[in-house]
Formats: sequence, structure tokens, C-alpha cells
Amino acid sequence: MIKSQLLSDKLAMGLSMACVIHCFFAPAVIILAYGISSFAIEAELIHYLLLFITVPVSAFALYVGYKNHKVSSYVYSGFVGLSLLILAVI
Repeated sequence: MIKSQLLSDKLAMGLSMACVIHCFFAPAVIILAYGISSFAIEAELIHYLLLFITVPVSAFALYVGYKNHKVSSYVYSGFVGLSLLILAVI
């Protein structure tokens, strides 16, 4: 159980980091892409794909973490974070 928690925690942190990198660098890449090429990048598809991957992995990591540690404050803060992520995409 501990091994699956470590794996899901690392995966959830990696996906969160991918979201942060996307938010920081996507505007610059989109501006450069419009200047260099003649096609448009579909930004909404990227947001939905990140959300589709991130929410289940993070929810699983929160569940396994709560099952091992029995600390509900992390579940509440994780739920708030996932809710903000979903609201940002919607």
C-alpha cells in the first residue's frame, strides 16, 4: 500500500507540475506559434486533457493518503485544489 501511495503521490505532483509549466509557458508558445505558423493551436483541448488526467490521479492519491494517514485536513485542501482546477477549466 505504501508503494502505491508513493507512486500516486509522485504522479499527482508531476501532473500538477505539468499544469504549472503549462500555465507559465503556454502564452509565450501560443504567441510564437501564431507568429511562425499559419495554424491555430486548440488550447481548450489541452486544458480538458490535463483535467481528464489530473483529477482521477489526484483523487486516488488523496484517497490512498487518507487511508494511510487518517488526516482529513489534507483531503479538504486537496478537494479545494481540485475544485479550483475544475472551475478554472469550466
